[in-house]
Amino acid sequence: MTCHNRKLKTLLTIESLFKQTLTSEIALSVYLVDDGSTDGTSEGVQQKYPQVKLFSGDGNLFWNGGMRIAFSEAMKDEPDYYLWLNDDTVLAPEALNTLLATSRQLFEQGEKKAIVVIVPKFLRWMVPEGVAEVWTVSISLKNGQNYYPNFADFVEE
Repeated sequence: MTCHNRKLKTLLTIESLFKQTLTSEIALSVYLVDDGSTDGTSEGVQQKYPQVKLFSGDGNLFWNGGMRIAFSEAMKDEPDYYLWLNDDTVLAPEALNTLLATSRQLFEQGEKKAIVVIVPKFLRWMVPEGVAEVWTVSISLKNGQNYYPNFADFVEE
């Protein structure tokens, strides 16, 4: 995750991550790049969530550069899954369980390299015709089939 001068939004997003209903076998690691915030974002995160791995930028990384750094750092720990998340996304408490269950279901269907993506409402135009009320898309890299769980399972509105 990357942020710049969005302290309250960033803290709410991190709070929603740590409030996930997860089994004890799931370890959650959060990587955040603060790209030169002057509103106390880094200090607020360090104070409330000292377990967050925090990296600093100079204000010129923007979203892409910050996400590249966060992802590079996360890759060093070799997790089983990666979640790219914007700093203004508040997840429903079961969101990660739903993502993991979707991944498991696809794996059981023979999809060894599925990507599960949450598509926000403002990108509604990108959702294929016939699934206008569905906001989550899983893209299969093996045989081209798509699986569409319900967006409401992921994001609080």
